[in-house]
Amino acid sequence: MAYSHFRQLDYDGKDFQGTWNWQLGNHLEGSLGATYAQSLAPYTDFQSRERNLRVQRRQFVDGAWRMHPSWRVRGAASRDKYTYELLVQRYNDRTQDAVEAGFDYLPRSGSSAGLVARRLTGKYLNKRIIAGLVRDDDYEQDELKARVVWRATPILTVQGLAGYAKRKNAQAGPHDVGGFNGRVTADYSPRQKLRLNGALWREFAAIDNYYYTFSLNRGASLGASWDAMAKVRFDSSLSVEQRSYEGRLLPNSPGDLSDTLRTATFGATWVPAQSLQFSTSFIHQERSGAQFLGNGSFKANTVSVNANAQF
Repeated sequence: MAYSHFRQLDYDGKDFQGTWNWQLGNHLEGSLGATYAQSLAPYTDFQSRERNLRVQRRQFVDGAWRMHPSWRVRGAASRDKYTYELLVQRYNDRTQDAVEAGFDYLPRSGSSAGLVARRLTGKYLNKRIIAGLVRDDDYEQDELKARVVWRATPILTVQGLAGYAKRKNAQAGPHDVGGFNGRVTADYSPRQKLRLNGALWREFAAIDNYYYTFSLNRGASLGASWDAMAKVRFDSSLSVEQRSYEGRLLPNSPGDLSDTLRTATFGATWVPAQSLQFSTSFIHQERSGAQFLGNGSFKANTVSVNANAQF
């Protein structure tokens, strides 16, 4: 990636993925894999003109046992590791281990319903120093959620993973947070060439901030995709997300800090051949920021043109 103005941000991106899908007989199946991605870390919550590469590494394994034609049990484990190039951002270096187990009921209709229990364990590799004290910002998050895939009609499918989640911190300061947590999506195809989708979510998420350790995100989105011709597709979407900053590390910092990001996109894709694709998109974003953290309000317009060839 090369920039015409901020040339110090030029970088070479890397993206690798390997997955082994296995099956044993008619009842056991799963996958084992790893990913590696190197890219420029977002500057949404951090102001700097220096390059800050972020490396994301992930290893995962999962398996499922079809113990009965209508019942399935499953388990999974994964590790995510994030490291940052810029020295002043290395307080964000962290690992997150996830372990989950659950079961699904599989009726003949093609829908499914189940329950999943999950534990996330996060560890920060470099401790923060605030007011002369070394902070331990490690955390555990326990979740118990319902997992549903409802094929209501041949043209409408609703999926949800939602339930209760509680986030506990290793050290006093950030208060423990619990409550409803999850995401629901819907896909609707009223015409063969027209597809609509929507989503609602309320989720905990990590943030790149020195004085707050995570946020509670609430959002909604709508999208549409239209196959105008055999080789031409148009896509559009609208989304809004509010982040409430949690896990504050300074006792005098605001306890009700939040920001809101609104995004609208429109794009077109042309596929003249099976291995060749051209696309263009327009993105408009508006944010009402949190001045206390220095991530103020902004409006931004982005136009991109892409070409992709596969050999």
